[in-house]
Amino acid sequence: MATLPEKREDFLTWCQAHAPVWEQSPSKIGLTPSQATAFTAATATALTALLNQEKAKQAALSATDTAQDRIGELRSTAGEFLRTIRAYAAATGSEQVFVDAQIPPTSAPTPVGPPGTPENFKIELNNQGAVTLKFKCTNPSNASGTSYIVRRKLAGQAAFSFVGVTGKKSFTDTTISGTVTQIEYTVQAQRSDVSGPVSQTVTVRFGGGGAGSGQIVSVTEGAGEPSNIKLAA
Repeated sequence: MATLPEKREDFLTWCQAHAPVWEQSPSKIGLTPSQATAFTAATATALTALLNQEKAKQAALSATDTAQDRIGELRSTAGEFLRTIRAYAAATGSEQVFVDAQIPPTSAPTPVGPPGTPENFKIELNNQGAVTLKFKCTNPSNASGTSYIVRRKLAGQAAFSFVGVTGKKSFTDTTISGTVTQIEYTVQAQRSDVSGPVSQTVTVRFGGGGAGSGQIVSVTEGAGEPSNIKLAA
């Protein structure tokens, strides 16, 4: 038994190919002339219906695009009018302008809080002795432009010193000697002239031979237990 194509287009193509064959000699294949003629007519009707559907689909897409364009233009105009009304209210100092325009008065900008505190550190050490700090920091949702200041203290040093700044929540320290056995880091978020709290001290201890050995012995964040050790390939 012949299998009819599943796709509509393929099925109609199949019918178009068979209709004239069946209509030419219907008695030879067990059909009546009226059956063959009806099949040809049904094929033509179905093909017309499919073409009309495609035309309607294209028209709908075109209408949708036109509607989107017009709505976009209207939104732009409405936004421009709102800015004009608010500017007029500010210039005249009259709250009645908002009442007459039936729009809410301009609200005061939401204050932006200070940056968050870097935490949940992960430390990587590559084969060249460079140390990468990765961390998390939750900042205000309406804030942008946060940078992170990294400071460090080497074994034997009395105070932390600036080592670099990054705009990402990671920093790679490539300026340490391979013989260093311990480093303490702090990270502080900074946005413009507003500083966040300094992170807890992250203490990194290296294996025999120092950072150049390619081995981290322990990583401690604040007074916590050694954790988050990861050796980079």
